[in-house]
Amino acid sequence: MTPGKTNTWVTEMEEYWARQHETQNVEMLADYSFKQIQNYLDLIDYTKNGIRILDIGIGTGKETIQMAKLGMEVYGLDITMKAYWTVMDVVKDFWLFEDIEQLPMDTFDLAICHLVAQHNTDENLKRLMTYTIKSLKRDAVFAIQYATRLNKNHRTDDSLESQKAGTVCRTQGEMRKLVFQCKGIIIHECKTVDYPEAGMSWNGLHITRHL
Repeated sequence: MTPGKTNTWVTEMEEYWARQHETQNVEMLADYSFKQIQNYLDLIDYTKNGIRILDIGIGTGKETIQMAKLGMEVYGLDITMKAYWTVMDVVKDFWLFEDIEQLPMDTFDLAICHLVAQHNTDENLKRLMTYTIKSLKRDAVFAIQYATRLNKNHRTDDSLESQKAGTVCRTQGEMRKLVFQCKGIIIHECKTVDYPEAGMSWNGLHITRHL
């Protein structure tokens, strides 16, 4: 991706998400509790007191704040600084997506990415996954949720409108290919949850980095 294209995308999407935070649009920001995400992404064995967690996509901040209250060392990554203001009192550090290359390597015990993949093109998701995987400690886990279409004959639509709506869906095979391209190893696939009213399913992966 050229710098010009990156900057244009970041500017438009940052403005979009900044508006969601300004209006506290819970429907788009995803107001999930830590326990809900922990259960869905099969994280009970990974979330312990004192671990370093990278929370990707802050949303309303509910999950981030709850993790910090449970004694976890939480760090944040989002596309807009508006997300930071929500959790500034509990995160140890924070990065913007446009500066993702600055994530420290070999640092985190766990990275969580929930309701983010379906707001990104393959190119941006690969960038996100590549640097997140590099930031993991050896044997640490990157838990990521992604969406698929119930209609198996669908074509992936990654237009800007689909990114904003969170309807960029990928097949399980497409996600496995992206993980491989980002030098990740899939060690666990979470149970698929169908949402017929939306015509989508949610899936989850546990990814580690190559040694």
